[in-house]
Amino acid sequence: MARMRQGIVCRCLVLVAFLLPTAANLSADELLRWNTLPPLPDAEGFAGMAAGVSDGKLIAAGGANFPAGYPWQGGAKAWYDGIFVL
Repeated sequence: MARMRQGIVCRCLVLVAFLLPTAANLSADELLRWNTLPPLPDAEGFAGMAAGVSDGKLIAAGGANFPAGYPWQGGAKAWYDGIFVL
């Protein structure tokens, strides 16, 4: 287990060594670029979604909400397995 952990740490350090000079040469505007995306097709929204970026697109998946009322109103939680590409 310790040997596997050392391998992971070494790979992370190598990755940081390659990415750090690239990030240092970018301006703040290039590092943080905000765009408005279309809303998700749900009036309540979703909590606890998994999200990431691939090929310049935001991918959001899963999550939960309370479609039949809030918890303090007796509403039951519903979980979702939908995937949205924005």
